[in-house]
Formats: sequence, C-alpha cells, structure tokens
Amino acid sequence: MICLRPYDASDEALRASILTLLSDAFGEEGTPYYELAMDHLYDADHTFLLSEEASLVAVALVVDYVDPTDGRWAYLYSLTTREDHRGEGLMTRLYREILEPRLIERGYRGACLVPATSSLVGFYKSWGFSLLRAADESTPITPGRRATDYLHAAYGESRIDNPLPIRMIKPFG
Repeated sequence: MICLRPYDASDEALRASILTLLSDAFGEEGTPYYELAMDHLYDADHTFLLSEEASLVAVALVVDYVDPTDGRWAYLYSLTTREDHRGEGLMTRLYREILEPRLIERGYRGACLVPATSSLVGFYKSWGFSLLRAADESTPITPGRRATDYLHAAYGESRIDNPLPIRMIKPFG
C-alpha cells in the first residue's frame, strides 16, 4: 500500500533514497545540486514523499518564491515518481489531494513549475496549469530565503537575484 511518508532530515537511508530517485529521474550529473537542495530546501513542511512499505516511490518539493506585490508562490520542484510506478496516477493524486489543498491552506497565491521535458506539458495542464510562452507573461517572483540560500550555495552570489524561469503557472482562487 502506498502512503504519505513524513520527511526526516536525520534519516540517512531516506536521504540516499531521495538522491537515487532524483538521479534516476533527472540524471546523475545533477547529484551535487540535489545534495545542495537537500541541505537547503528539504524539510518536513515542504517535502512530500510517497512510500510503499519502506521503499520510496515519489518525491515532491515545494520551494517558496515571493511576488513583491502579491505574496508567496509555491514552486513545485523535483516532482518525480520511481520509474516502475509511473503512469499509476500517484503524483496526480499527491498534487490534487494533498499538495494543492495544503498550499491553499498555507496562504500561497498559486503554484508554478518548469516541466523537465516538453512531454510533461499536457500532464501539468491536466492539473490546471497554463503554459507561459513569453518572458513578459511571467509573474515576477523571486526566491524566498531558503531558495536564496540554495541558489547562493549552488551558483554563487551573482545568481541569487535571478527570477524563477516560470514556464507553467496556476493561480489559486
């Protein structure tokens, strides 16, 4: 049975499972960035995990971004499901039944994401996200504190003020 699993930063086996899942989904060359993200972004309030018994099946991370005039946005980062469970609707259920209701409850203005591949655009449209094609169509949001720390560690001082390159967005309400 697949169920929501709490994130525990002190669980080294869980950390290794998350890193393996991210490497399998997005490529091993990104491992240094996944490790930095785990150090700066992953916590119990922003990390959503699905497990089958003791085995990790899916990961979703929420990163705070801020629109200076319109409040917090949730950047959905590293959404992935283990390959042998893809196509079962697990991430869709996680988003619709848990993530979106919690984001609304926590006062987020909306959610945004950058699809890893163009083949995912239709998938995210089924969740209610819209594709933004031009830079001038994007909402000007900038990293929140945790994201700024991560970007600084990953890319250095000069990149921390770069806005999120929004490709798909879903305002709430």
